[in-house]
Amino acid sequence: MTTADDLLALVGSVIAQGQPANGTPGIGYGVIAGGEVRSSGFGVTALGDEGSPVTGRTQFRLCSITKPMTSTLALGLVEEGLLDLDEPVVRRIPELSLADAAARESVTLRHLLLHTSGLEGEWRGDLEGYGAGEDALAGLVADYGKLGQYAPVGRFWGYCNTGYWLAGRLIEVATGTSYEEALRQRVLAPLGMRDTVLSAAEATPGLLAQPHAVRQGEPVPIGSLAFPRCRVSSGGVISSVDDLLRFAAVHLGEPLPGTTAVLPDHRVAQLRDPVVDAGPGERQSLGWATVAGSDPLVVGHSGSYTGYATRLLLAPEAGIAVAVLTNGDPGGALAIAVRDAVRREVLGDTVAERENVEVTPADLERLTGDYVHPSVDRTQVRVEDGRLAIEMKGPKRDGVGWCRAWTPLEFTVTEGSFGGTEIQFLPGPDGSVDQMRIGQRLGRRLA
Repeated sequence: MTTADDLLALVGSVIAQGQPANGTPGIGYGVIAGGEVRSSGFGVTALGDEGSPVTGRTQFRLCSITKPMTSTLALGLVEEGLLDLDEPVVRRIPELSLADAAARESVTLRHLLLHTSGLEGEWRGDLEGYGAGEDALAGLVADYGKLGQYAPVGRFWGYCNTGYWLAGRLIEVATGTSYEEALRQRVLAPLGMRDTVLSAAEATPGLLAQPHAVRQGEPVPIGSLAFPRCRVSSGGVISSVDDLLRFAAVHLGEPLPGTTAVLPDHRVAQLRDPVVDAGPGERQSLGWATVAGSDPLVVGHSGSYTGYATRLLLAPEAGIAVAVLTNGDPGGALAIAVRDAVRREVLGDTVAERENVEVTPADLERLTGDYVHPSVDRTQVRVEDGRLAIEMKGPKRDGVGWCRAWTPLEFTVTEGSFGGTEIQFLPGPDGSVDQMRIGQRLGRRLA
């Protein structure tokens, strides 16, 4: 049986070996194994004179690890009878406006938490404009008629931040308070997460890790901790490794001493029950992403946002949790290396190698056309020299990538721009391909 000390040593060695080439300034990491908790840190909170050594109490933006916290909060409200997973959201928010009338009448909290609402997954516009007051989220949701409907509700999985903002607003309506206050009262306080805050202004002086980007191959401080309040429910929680492990312990089914249970066991299990196909090798539950076919079961969540990259891995049957929080854009690669090492060396869970296939010209041609995709002005799919080419134009993605196929509908960009991006084309009931996912985000074919 792996001890917490052994597991922490493994994680630390992976980080120490990878950090020099990776360049991320600071990494907080910690583990649970055998009911014991351990944490440590590597590097500094900031480059230059302002930096201090990273520890288990150093605060990082969790980014999308916030989503399992939102799901935990929501399932607690379902357990209390204050929310219903399958009630149309419009019954609680009658003023809700969506571009698609059928979607407005049918989308539920379950769809939002599973990323199956079919809504455009990102916002085209200024989120800071909704302000920093308690009405920020309500103001944003009032403008949801601007969002595109990229697929019928419930048909396809597509990673959807806008769905988690709507879930956050639903939580506000059910509790009669702000999302932030609901999370504090119902999750953070019962679990004793005292170093966890909902904005940079609340962070403890000297503990907050500053975000860093890579410029000309070198990490540099970003200099801004701005985060729109209206998107907190999808990625705004700031926490430490020590606190995050208190949250993780609940989802291992073994809350730490001194904490108060926030969910009964059947709701904890429901949050990790994989129910939706989420692309190659993954399935989606109400709270976690699940590694398809993993034995023992491996669930978790990652996150990234302007200078931070994070990952939390859980193996509930083995009683193991691993958290990695970083203050640099490249930190996600370190977190993936940790994940793979733990799966391989501790859990004995290996990933089968995929093999490329040749796709017929006819099968490639059926995928070609123009698609609309979150945060991209235009996505064109075409065939060049017998290979699928993806051209995207927009403020965040601009260029052309050439793909290799794993199946006639699944590809990875291997040359040109967007290297490593996973792409899936999604056939509807009649076999026609009208939707696609690029980097997990759902898009739709233009007429």
